[in-house]
Amino acid sequence: MNEKLSTAISKMNEYGKDGKPFFFIFDFELENPCVFLLDELIKENIFFKINEKNPDKYQKQILLTKKPIDFSLYKNSFDFV
Repeated sequence: MNEKLSTAISKMNEYGKDGKPFFFIFDFELENPCVFLLDELIKENIFFKINEKNPDKYQKQILLTKKPIDFSLYKNSFDFV
């Protein structure tokens, strides 16, 4: 287990033991885990909405656009997995 993952797990255990709500994100390879207390999310520019609850209202409209990758790159990656 790498040091970043070990630190993230320790933080989650600590926050859970203390009853502090937290948010976590792990990448597929578990190389860059992130663990934040809920009140830290806004300064990290992380916004979410679950059951109409949100740590803060975000007033700016966010526009997402999709940009498909080349099929050969997709197929190569798909076949690898």
